[in-house]
Amino acid sequence: MLAPTEALQMNADEKEKYSTIRKKLKLVSSIFPSVYDITSNCNLSCEGCYYYEGEGNLNGSKQLPDEEWVSFFIEEKARGVNFPHIAGGEPSLRPALLLKAWETWKQGAIYTNGTLPVEKDINFKIIISIWGDKQTDQLLRGKDTWDTIYKHYANDARASLLFTVNRLNIDSFPEVMQFAETLGIDLCISIYSPTRKRLDTLEKDPLSVDSTVLEKLQEYVVNNNHKHPSIQLISPIEYFSQAADPSSLFNVDDATNWAKSCSLLDNKKYRHYSSTQKYDKNACCTPYVDCSECRGYLNVYTRIISNTREYLANKSLKKLTRFEGILDAYLNMHYPRQSLSSITNEYMAK
Repeated sequence: MLAPTEALQMNADEKEKYSTIRKKLKLVSSIFPSVYDITSNCNLSCEGCYYYEGEGNLNGSKQLPDEEWVSFFIEEKARGVNFPHIAGGEPSLRPALLLKAWETWKQGAIYTNGTLPVEKDINFKIIISIWGDKQTDQLLRGKDTWDTIYKHYANDARASLLFTVNRLNIDSFPEVMQFAETLGIDLCISIYSPTRKRLDTLEKDPLSVDSTVLEKLQEYVVNNNHKHPSIQLISPIEYFSQAADPSSLFNVDDATNWAKSCSLLDNKKYRHYSSTQKYDKNACCTPYVDCSECRGYLNVYTRIISNTREYLANKSLKKLTRFEGILDAYLNMHYPRQSLSSITNEYMAK
């Protein structure tokens, strides 16, 4: 944070922006997450999916019963976790367990492929993955998911589409943006991150991005955002700037290729539990991704937020605005639209 004397040197606009950011930071800092892969089963087979790159993560393997997970949820809440990220596999394959997670925490996020509904009473944030236009989505996932996503989540204020951009689907951007508007839900952009296993086994990962793909993505964002005013495009400019060089952002060790500065792993409460409730203290939310190529939205957002002092010390309105964009994106991907407004207003009034 700025020292009082530094804050006094800011102009009126900068002071107002600084005050707003400080209040939003309090809300962000109140979130203590962990990830729970409640199933290793999935009804899709997506090219480049990191989950099945992990040792022991086999589709169709034995699942822990609901009662074991419910007891575990209660233990985790007592440990101080107040925001579960429910994933898998495909978590919507276990609807009764999703309801139990909601009853335990009353806030959280579900990561789903959108092929199955999430009960309306569960007011978690629902993050629906999409891999391109209808044709590309089917190519990369083995099944066209657009129709089922529309059937289950059109105009669902809990939901946001998560478009993971890669080399093969980058030119689907306009169609995906239009689909989000048709659905009536927000669209978040993430950038593909290859796993260590794919990089070791493939001569060249056809999905991997480079500077050309990143530049084209930014052009698509700029050129399409104003065309769809009824939805929010969650794609802060600072995300693209920092995701260009993951090795520097995460301070990747040249010898081991592991990140030395990962904000998720630096969070003492954060753990990523497998479908057998085991966790690796070195595993983040994408535990099998190559750290030097890690560009996932949540990984980058949290790393930027950990550099709060650097952004606030800059005192530039432009820099402050870019940092606020990251905070807004982080909050938008944690809370359903109708909940976020009331929660933010509560913090802003303090």
